[in-house]
Amino acid sequence: MDTSLSRRRRRSTRTCSRTPWHSGSSAGNATSIGLELRPEATDGDYATAAELIRELRAAFSDLSLVKHSSWKTTACPGRWNLERLDALARTAGSSGGVAKPAAPPTPTAPVPPRTTNPAGRPLLALDGHLGAATIRELQHRFGTTVDGVISTGKGGSRLVAALQRYLVSKGHDLGKVDGLGLYPNTVHRTIRTRTQEALQRYLGTTPDGVLDAPSAAIEALQRRLNAGTF
Repeated sequence: MDTSLSRRRRRSTRTCSRTPWHSGSSAGNATSIGLELRPEATDGDYATAAELIRELRAAFSDLSLVKHSSWKTTACPGRWNLERLDALARTAGSSGGVAKPAAPPTPTAPVPPRTTNPAGRPLLALDGHLGAATIRELQHRFGTTVDGVISTGKGGSRLVAALQRYLVSKGHDLGKVDGLGLYPNTVHRTIRTRTQEALQRYLGTTPDGVLDAPSAAIEALQRRLNAGTF
């Protein structure tokens, strides 16, 4: 394959004393530098030609690539893609060689799954049940006695009262803070309370006032307790 680097309307930084007969055109012979390239046009051929073009451009300014068929009717440059060749020459290294591919990223060790919450306690199972472990973590959150039990006797639960005050601070109207209204969920439980409805609203789940088993609200609560964001 014959291709040319055109010097038309350019002032060369060097003087050439001989005119080659490579293009089949007097204009092409007088204004270009001919390159005779392998017709196979392999990746290695592209790399070699790109390096040569870079060296010629360093000596004769930013020469454009011109097909042999632009000077004379011919099948040249065959399978050669001058746009690819030009781009490759312009991305070559400073020494004229083809730019080296970027080094592969250094593999990093996989991050083991988290097993504790921000306070260092074991993560809760996301089972949607308001069991002892979830109650204990909620008691840690509000600073009440940590026993995993919600009191339902006279005076209610300090934990529930703290939760109610928190929900009120978030804009939920509960009517009163009495320490009652949060019941561990069981199958087919039908007790509806304003506290449970407010908790469901706060957690972004269906506010029906019932913590069934399993409960989407309690699962959302468990996720937040695990992340330390409740």
